[in-house]
Amino acid sequence: MQSQPRPSLLWPLLLVIIGVVILLNNFLIIDAEVVRLWPVLLVGLGLAALWRGDIAPSWQAHTFGITRGSVESGLLEVNSGEIDVNLRRLQRAGRLIAGQYTARSRPRLLVRNNQARILMRRGDTWLFSLADWDVELAPDLPWSLVMSAHLGELKADLRGLNLRQAHIATGVGDIEVICPDQDAGPLYLRSTLGSIQVIIRAGWRRW
Repeated sequence: MQSQPRPSLLWPLLLVIIGVVILLNNFLIIDAEVVRLWPVLLVGLGLAALWRGDIAPSWQAHTFGITRGSVESGLLEVNSGEIDVNLRRLQRAGRLIAGQYTARSRPRLLVRNNQARILMRRGDTWLFSLADWDVELAPDLPWSLVMSAHLGELKADLRGLNLRQAHIATGVGDIEVICPDQDAGPLYLRSTLGSIQVIIRAGWRRW
C-alpha cells in the first residue's frame, strides 16, 4: 500500500502571502487594490491540486481496513470515475480488504451467506478529493472483480490472488494488468480510448 500524500506547503504559503498583502494595505504601507488579487487564490488551488492531487488537507485520502470475519468469498465492485485505482494482494493476514480511500468515506460492505460484496463508488465519496485509491485483497479466498472508470487509470496486480473472474473497463483511462500466477477464471478487459497492457509470466501457455 502506498503511503499517504505528503502535505503541501503551497496552500499555507499562499494564505500567508495574501494575509501579508492585506495587512500592508490596511496600514497604507502599500497601495494596492487587494480585490484584484483574487485570481492568485485560483492559481494556488490549482498548484495544490497538481502537487498533492487534492485541494485541502482535510480532504485527502486515508487508510482503511475491514476484517474478514466469517467471509468465504468476495465480490469487489469499483466505479472510480476520474480516480486512478491500484489493486494488489493483501500482505497482512486476518483482513478482508485494506488500502487507501477518499477521506470522509468508507467502502460499503454487504455480507450474505458468507459472501461479501464490497462497493467503492466515486459518487459516494467526497467530491473534491482526487487522491488515488489503493486496494489490497485477501489472497486466501476466491474473488470476483468488476472495475470501471471514466477518466481514471486502472492497475491490477493479480498475482497471489484467488480469482474467479474479472471485468475491467475504462472510457479514456488506461488499463494495466499483471495476470495471476495460478489458475484463474476468465479476465475481460475493455477500454474505449485508453491503452491496455497485459503482463503474463514466462511460460504461461493457457492463452
